[in-house]
Order: sequence, then C-alpha cells, then structure tokens
Amino acid sequence: MKNSLNSPIKCLSDIAGSLVDVVAECNPAIHGIQIDSRKIKKGDLFLAFPGVISDGREFITAAIEQGAVAVFYEELGCNTSLRASLNTLNNKFSNVRIIPVKNLVKKAGLFAANFYDQPSQKLRVLGITGTNGKTTCSHLLSEALTFLGEKSGLIGTLGSGLWGDLQENKNTTPDPVSLQQQLAAMAGQGASYIAMEVSSHGLDQGRINGVDYHTAILTNISRDHLDYHGSIEHYIESKEKLFSVPALRYGIINVDDSASCDIFERVKKNSSIRLVSVGKNTDLETCLGIKILNTEINDEAIIITIESSWGSGQLCNSNLYGEFNVYNLIIVLAGLLVLDFPLDDALYALSQVHGVPGRMDKLGGNQQPKVFIDYAHTPDALHCALSAAKNYSSGKVICVFGCGGNRDQGKRSEMGDIAWKQADQLIVTADNPRDESVTLICEQILANVPPSESVVVIPDRAEAIAYAINMAQKEDVVLIAGKGAETYQEINGQRFEFSDYKIVRSALERRAA
Repeated sequence: MKNSLNSPIKCLSDIAGSLVDVVAECNPAIHGIQIDSRKIKKGDLFLAFPGVISDGREFITAAIEQGAVAVFYEELGCNTSLRASLNTLNNKFSNVRIIPVKNLVKKAGLFAANFYDQPSQKLRVLGITGTNGKTTCSHLLSEALTFLGEKSGLIGTLGSGLWGDLQENKNTTPDPVSLQQQLAAMAGQGASYIAMEVSSHGLDQGRINGVDYHTAILTNISRDHLDYHGSIEHYIESKEKLFSVPALRYGIINVDDSASCDIFERVKKNSSIRLVSVGKNTDLETCLGIKILNTEINDEAIIITIESSWGSGQLCNSNLYGEFNVYNLIIVLAGLLVLDFPLDDALYALSQVHGVPGRMDKLGGNQQPKVFIDYAHTPDALHCALSAAKNYSSGKVICVFGCGGNRDQGKRSEMGDIAWKQADQLIVTADNPRDESVTLICEQILANVPPSESVVVIPDRAEAIAYAINMAQKEDVVLIAGKGAETYQEINGQRFEFSDYKIVRSALERRAA
C-alpha cells in the first residue's frame, strides 16, 4: 500500500515486527517514520531517543501535536520526571500509541527497513569502511559499475544518489531512517548496486542495522576519531562490526595494512563469509585474493601487475595519482570480481575511472607548479599524500595544512611531525577551526617541530594557499591538505563559503598574468 506521495503505508505492527508487541485494537496505519519531531507529518511514527545534542523524548508532545499517530521511545534512562510526563501524555492522547522500546537507537534501522519493504534485499550493497580511502573506493566502484553498463548508487561523504546525481548528506553514514529511505529510493530508480561508505560512528551507533550487505570492504586502519571512541581498540572494534552483519557473503580486506590484517585473521577464524585478501602479502594458496606483483607510478600512469584467484593481468590508469591509489584500485577490482564481473572487463573499466574531486586532484602543471588538493586529515592520510606528491616533484614539496577544531587533538602534533619531516616547506594554517582558536590549533600542530625557516604559520587559509603557490617554482609540487572538495569553512558555529579550488585557481591565474 502507498500514499499519494508514492511512499509506503504500513500498519504499526508490520513495522514493529517481532521487536515490539502491538495490540490489534490499536494498530494505526503509518505514513512515515521520523526521528526529528520538526519533520513530523500527519500519520507518522516518531522514534524518540537521546541524541548527541538533544533528547528526542523531550519532543514527544510536539510530535503528537504535529500529527504523529504512534511513538516508540527509549525506555532505558527514563527518569522520574520523564516517566510522569509520559504517563500524562498517555492519558491526554489516548488515541496515540506511545510504546517504550529498549535500545531503540539500535532498532531504528530495523523498523525503517520494515517500513520501506527491506530495500537492501533488492540490491547488492557493498559497505566500505576504513580510516582512509572510503570515499575514493566507493566512487571508483560506482563509476566502474556505470562504465560496465550497470545502474549504481552511492552513499557517503559527498552525498547520496545514483552515480552523477548526488544529494548532500549530513553524515558519511546517514541516520538509520534516512539510510533506508535512500536505499528504497535508489532501488525504485532501478539501481542494482550500492557502494556505501560505512563510518565507525555509524557502526558503533547501529545506523546500518537493517541493511543486508553483499560485501564488506576494509581499506586500512590508522588513528582517527579518538575524540569519539576514546581508544584505538574501540575504534578498531567498531570497524570490525561490519564483518559480522547478517546475510554478508564476502569480505575484502587489505592485508598489507597491519591492523587490517589482524582483523582478516580474526574474521577468517570466526566467520563463515568468503574472505578476499588484497595486497602484496596475499597468499593465493590459502584464500581468495588479489596479489600485487609489481607497481609502477610515473607522470603518465599507475600500472599494477596482479595475480589473482580470477586470473592474472595488468591494470593501467592515467587519471589517478599516488601509491595509495594502487590499493584503492585493487580493492575496487576485488569488489567487481566478487560481483561476478569478468577480470578483463573489470580491469578495462578501472583503466577508465577518474576518482573523486578533492582526493589528490591535480591543478597547475606545464609552466606552473603542480598543485594537489587532498582531503587528508589524519596522520596516515597526510603521510600518504606527501609520499604521493614526492613522486611528481623534481624540486621541493610544499605542504599547506591545518587540523579541524573540536576533534581529536592528539593527532595534531603527530600530523605536524609527519609534515615537517616529509615536506621541504611547511605552511600551517586553519582548517575548520569550529569553536577553537586557530592560533592554539597551530601551536599544537607544531608542538614537536623545532623552529625553522622552512616552517611558517599563516592562520588565514586563503593567504596560506596563495603564499605557497607564489613561492613555488615550476618544478615544485604544492600539497593543499585537509579540506578537499569542501565548499565551506566552519568557524564559531557558522559555515562560510570557502573552496580550496577557487583559491588555488585564482593564485595560479595571478601567477601566470
């Protein structure tokens, strides 16, 4: 059954399934599910649970007044005052079902999947997790599938939707209701495959519950988001959850990354899914895999020679840069192979892909210095981006970067140390300072870096980028790291229009004039 807006209508009992008892005499028709009371429309089910900023249970009255006909609320953590308020609501709105549910946040995706008719079961969903490479791998995969004549969708940092038509997302992994809604929409548009970034936050908070994944992919693991997870152990534990989701058929893991290799061994021991090992350390005698035999990276192309469980071959791509893209390409190749595409077709498709704006995206060149814009905002990503930049410089490597405010402070000095050691000239500047002082962030970045003429602090990011490009010689490479394709800068709770691309292009034009 659907309503006039082509959305499903389900009885509350069908949405609840076996998770919540719904009595037959009070089983309203549900027209939509919301976790934000401000979005409630007549006939909706409101899921009320504590969030990072506010507690949804405090807005139950507002949701009912806007038309909610049923409410599931988090039973755990209800204090005396809240219980009294809920009792009052039950008496005041006797025609509205207000039902307590334990661990509601972890069940929200299951309710939404029921409401939207289990959309992931109509698709082949590939979930991609890891510290670095999620966005690039998801885009390469969707682009390759499109090249192979398939209709595919994307969910991740740069938005959600069919390939080439993305709508902005608030989070890398959307909230559980929005996620099921997006999957249903793309299935309705004829998509057969979904390449989906899966963040550690999304895994830890159960946002992906209710999604049936065909394949789980792990790119690598290094330090990130410890402000949220508290320890690297909890961060790794969250990532590993992707390999234990129901209905999973394949797992693809980069075994050249030590932390990922540890997960490979644990999953191999404890799971019945078919594991695919990717990397130079792959042992094709003990598991499915792709073994990297040789790589060549030059100004013209990335050339990778491989041996695999599907045959041998060579992958040549002239649109991507850097050694880390060797792994991105091979991981995506594994994804295509477990989807049953022939090896030769997959290799050819990946020779054509272009990658993602803001991930080692090259501007300049010829009589101008080469300028790479990259999203690198973790220690490992910055190390990889700088290593890649060196491959394209016959002169100096000049690095411009900062660190985001209100995020893991512990990685700042680590990133400063990496940049100082790998770059010939380091310019420290603002990223998205949010509610923190740019000056303080820069001081923390340089905490372990000795004073030097090769280290400069320019708090204004536009000035820092212009300074770097003006000082560079044509044989130099400038790496602008941290923000990638972002079109804003977040300062004191506000987002201001800002693009590294616009600043770089303007500086190059002035230099050429």
